Amino acid sequence: MNTFKDHVFEKEFWQSIKLIPTSKLRTIQKAIENKKIFKQQIGQWKNLNIYMVDGNEVKIKYDMDFVEAGNSEAKNYIPKNEIWIDSSTDTTNIKFSIYHEIVERFYMNVYDYDYEKAHDIANTIEKQMRIKHEII
Repeated sequence: MNTFKDHVFEKEFWQSIKLIPTSKLRTIQKAIENKKIFKQQIGQWKNLNIYMVDGNEVKIKYDMDFVEAGNSEAKNYIPKNEIWIDSSTDTTNIKFSIYHEIVERFYMNVYDYDYEKAHDIANTIEKQMRIKHEII
């Protein structure tokens, strides 16, 4: 069985992830914090659209268990091919959260793993990535 690491997504991810600049991320975070917007696209990777959202509103309206991020395979309230990042996430952690969601989606979508199993794998891979990039 192929695993996620066999697909060389990490290198491709770091080379091709398209995110808006950090200064604009902070502007969006402020707008969400001030309740001016609920959701704003901040990037894209392959066919996935990445949004920053008001995590508190997500908790109130959809899911009290929403923490830091979610994806459309794991959360039925997130539209297809979307990843949501909580606006309270520190900008240095955003790419790691996105990668976690990509890994999780991959295992749920390709191998039909349940959320718990896919999430555990994504946690392991995210931790390895944080150590590699010295963000832990």
